[in-house]
Amino acid sequence: MGRSYQGRFDTQAQNIAIELINKCVKRPFTAKQIKGKWDRLKRAYSDFTFILKQTGFGWDDDRHTVVASEEAWSNLLKSNPKLENINGKDAQILT
Repeated sequence: MGRSYQGRFDTQAQNIAIELINKCVKRPFTAKQIKGKWDRLKRAYSDFTFILKQTGFGWDDDRHTVVASEEAWSNLLKSNPKLENINGKDAQILT
C-alpha cells in the first residue's frame, strides 16, 4: 500500500491510505484522524501481545479475547493499571 519506516507511515503512504480509505466510507477522514487510528491500533496490538506473554494468560479463539483467572488479572493490573481497558474486551479492533 505504501512505504513505512520503523512502523511509521511516510507522507506518501499517508496520502495513499487517506485516498483508499475515503473511497470506502461516506464521511471523509483527515490525515490527523487516520494517524490517530493508526496510533491507537499500534497501542492496542502492543497491549494485547504484552498481556499474552504474561504467565497465566491465554487466548480464547471462540470469543476472540484474552482469558485469565481473576488473580492473574489482578496481579497484572497492579503493575499496569492502563491495561484495565483490555480485561474482557475482544480483539475485533485488531482485525
